[in-house]
Amino acid sequence: EGQTADYKASIKNLHEYAVENAEKEKNKKAIKQLKKIAFPTKETPIKKFMKFNKISNKWAVHYLLKEYEGKDLVQVFKESMKTSPYYKKFGEKMNLLKGMQFTQHNTLYELLDTDLSNEIHSVDVPVYFFMGKYDFITPSTKIFYDQLEAPEKELIIFEKSGHVPSIEEAEKFEQELLRVFKSKIISEE
Repeated sequence: EGQTADYKASIKNLHEYAVENAEKEKNKKAIKQLKKIAFPTKETPIKKFMKFNKISNKWAVHYLLKEYEGKDLVQVFKESMKTSPYYKKFGEKMNLLKGMQFTQHNTLYELLDTDLSNEIHSVDVPVYFFMGKYDFITPSTKIFYDQLEAPEKELIIFEKSGHVPSIEEAEKFEQELLRVFKSKIISEE
């Protein structure tokens, strides 16, 4: 769910979506911020990349939430940390955030160089992709899905979700998981 097959294409798509909507709305503040930041390359320092990502995400989410009345991913994350039994203490929450930041800092340039569509053409297991209709973070996943050869594959689209259908459409997500697992159990009997 919500995985990207080509991170570079995903962040480019997100940025372009934000610019396009800002121009359509004639939002001078958004246009100025979005045009001021350069698209990251391998040579871009991580701090500049993080700034690019922050500004692109801010405006893309602003327009995306208007489009489908979804939930802000940051807000969803904060809500889940409040209710999760695993992150009761402040230190545990901070460790999670530090871990995420550490991972991003240490995998960023590899992610920018990775396009699974060029690397994986077939698998020998059934594949199920769960995607939100409004997930502009992972548009490359659909391209990857279309070209991927597998003994069985299915793309399950969540019509009222962005990047986290497991939270935005939790009931449907659970139903789809059960449907997929039940069909596999029945077919194996």
